[in-house]
Amino acid sequence: LDNQVQVDYKNLHGRSAVLDCVAKSGDGRLFNVEIQQEDEGAIPKRARYHLGLMDMNVLNPGEFFDKLPETYIIFVTQDDTLGYRLPIAHVDRIIKENGAEFGDEAHIIYVDSSKHEDTELGRLMHDLHCADAEKCITVF
Repeated sequence: LDNQVQVDYKNLHGRSAVLDCVAKSGDGRLFNVEIQQEDEGAIPKRARYHLGLMDMNVLNPGEFFDKLPETYIIFVTQDDTLGYRLPIAHVDRIIKENGAEFGDEAHIIYVDSSKHEDTELGRLMHDLHCADAEKCITVF
């Protein structure tokens, strides 16, 4: 696993972006985790843009598109940004006519950090809000 914080992804023909945390798993999957205090910073089109920037910066000239890794953009938001009242929302592309997965291996995940339910995710979100490490409940 490899990770970097505040990674500057350049776009030579448009807007660049500094991504909060970019990690690569041992099997080659890429993850961008964004911690968002404001809802405006976590709009769906920003997630789409982050996916595009990551894709543009991973292939070398001449490499085939099948070499693109599976990619995850994860927005951890202060509240229910999407408005579905879910602790976590997985967004993947599907073919509307038959409901089949498109298979581009691009994933967007929204996590509502205000949900502190008695689940692994809820306990982790509780700990994310803890100012005192002694009050953290997640054990790794």
